[in-house]
Amino acid sequence: MDTAFQEALGRLTISWRHRLQTSEWGAFLAEWAKGKSHIVYIVTMKTENWLKLPWKLCILGHFTEDEARDGAKDDGQGASLRAIFTFF
Repeated sequence: MDTAFQEALGRLTISWRHRLQTSEWGAFLAEWAKGKSHIVYIVTMKTENWLKLPWKLCILGHFTEDEARDGAKDDGQGASLRAIFTFF
C-alpha cells in the first residue's frame, strides 16, 4: 500500500508542486500525511479479521501453494494478510 501512496504523491508533485507556494505545499503535505494515516488505519481495521480464526484458514485455499503455506504460518508479522492481498 505504501508504494501506491508514494507513486501517487510523486505524480502529484510533478503536476502540482510548481503551481503552489511553499506554505501551500507544506499544508498539502501535512494533509496528505493525515489522509494516508487515516486510510491505513481504516484498511487495517477492516482487514484485521483475516488474521484471526476462522477467517485465517481461508488462505489455505490460495491457488499458489507457497502462499498458502506462508499464510498458514503465524509469524506475527502479517504474512497471512500479505498472502491474501495477492488476490487483488
